[in-house]
Amino acid sequence: MTTQTGNRSTMIVMIIAIIALLAIVAYAVGNAPDRRTTGDKIGDAVNNVTDGVKDAGRSLENRTPAEKAGDALEDAGEKLKRSSN
Repeated sequence: MTTQTGNRSTMIVMIIAIIALLAIVAYAVGNAPDRRTTGDKIGDAVNNVTDGVKDAGRSLENRTPAEKAGDALEDAGEKLKRSSN
C-alpha cells in the first residue's frame, strides 16, 4: 500500500513540474523581444499599408509575440465585423 501511495505522489509531483515548465516556456515565448532589424520593420510597414495606416504603424513598433497575436485577433474581429455588415 505504501509503494502505491509513493508512486501516486511521485506522479503528481512530476505532472505539476511539467505543467510549471510548460507555463514558464509559454511565458518566455510570449514575451520574447522583437529581434527584427530596422529594415525588416520598414518592409513590414510597407507591406501593411494596404491594410491601413494603423497596421503599418504597428509594424514599426517593438512588440512581443503575445502583443502581435492580440493585434491579429483584433484585426480578424474587425474584418469579420466589416464582412457581416
